Amino acid sequence: ADRSALLGQPVTVTIPTQALMTPRYLNGKVTRVAVSAVELSGTRYAAYELTVEPDLWPMQRDRNLRIFQGQTVPQIVKTLLGESRVNMEERLSGSYRVWEYCVQYQESSLDFISRLLELEGIAYHFRHEQDRHTLVLTDAPGQYEPFPGYETIPYHVTPSGGSTDEEGISQWALEDSVTPGIYSLDDYDFRKPNAWLFQARQNPLSPQPGSIDVYDWPGRFVEHGHGEFYARIRQERWQVEHRQTQGTATALGIAPGHTFVLRNAPFFGDNGEYLTTVAHYRFEENRYASGPDSNTLHEIRFEVIPADVPYRPAQKTPWPRTYGPQTAKVVGPQGESIWTDKYGRVKVKFHWDRLGKGDDTSSSWVRVSSAWAGQGFGGVQIPRVGDEVVVDFINGDPDRPLITGRVYNEASMPPWALPAAA
Repeated sequence: ADRSALLGQPVTVTIPTQALMTPRYLNGKVTRVAVSAVELSGTRYAAYELTVEPDLWPMQRDRNLRIFQGQTVPQIVKTLLGESRVNMEERLSGSYRVWEYCVQYQESSLDFISRLLELEGIAYHFRHEQDRHTLVLTDAPGQYEPFPGYETIPYHVTPSGGSTDEEGISQWALEDSVTPGIYSLDDYDFRKPNAWLFQARQNPLSPQPGSIDVYDWPGRFVEHGHGEFYARIRQERWQVEHRQTQGTATALGIAPGHTFVLRNAPFFGDNGEYLTTVAHYRFEENRYASGPDSNTLHEIRFEVIPADVPYRPAQKTPWPRTYGPQTAKVVGPQGESIWTDKYGRVKVKFHWDRLGKGDDTSSSWVRVSSAWAGQGFGGVQIPRVGDEVVVDFINGDPDRPLITGRVYNEASMPPWALPAAA
């Protein structure tokens, strides 16, 4: 058989539930096929192993440089998911800032949207159906729902192996960890050079408030309200990390992005509603042939948080760095030889920008360094349209370009003949 023919094909695993309601579906695309020979009781079998991933799999494997302007993070995410044909449902209730200039820089599309979602405190999970799955964006408690038939799940002790006649939770463990006491961040906006943008937020769950200070700069914001929002998002992430609850279960309705009410908790105070954030499934059935080792095994290891705690993803995806300057071409509207604003800024088109039109829409306004700049005086040399300029980036952030110089090229030569006139 042609194993490669399976690659990219849709697959759905159907798991009947004891609740006799909606079956559990695990849907995705085949991204890896492996086959090996297995000898069992004198009979040779071909054992196939499939890796099935969600529709995000192409976005995990690509790499791009791309500019987005005047969009919110949900809008950027929706654009990229749509281009990869990922089904999406948006349950967001928050209001999100418009990014004047946001760059995907030498990174996969999945890394790009992941770091943006993490910064804004937006989570996602997948809802699986018989022949499809949907990425669901969430940002607040109350946007999650129980899996049908599993609104309430009991705790009870089960035999070894995780199997029981009644689906439920067999292990329940709590873990509290120290988290920082305060998160503070700051930034700078040249349009408001004297503005106080510093923000700090106390973590009420820290055992020693204020003794551990996490300070970030730049905070990636220029509006006071945005800094306040980012500080709250980080504090709410610490709330998620402060108490970790893990368990083992056979209840098939335990799924990321779904809630359930725990009853008969081993610690009475733990009865209540929880949101599942992580689930690892181990299902075994009819392994190779009927026999003494062909028992069915359903085991789920999971992590939950109280359903009233806002779930914020960890900010773990690295922000790209530029690692040095590059050159770009100054651009403007058709027919204009100079295009600037009151700050002497210009527009540029980077050599790597495949989608830029080479006009005034190719980038945001970029500040231009001067040999002398003061209050109402200094040296002003505005790069002309078509000039090649040297662009560096503040703190290595591709979202914050700054023109530091200009260079000649074959299309724009020095004003006298060199080296004769040197």
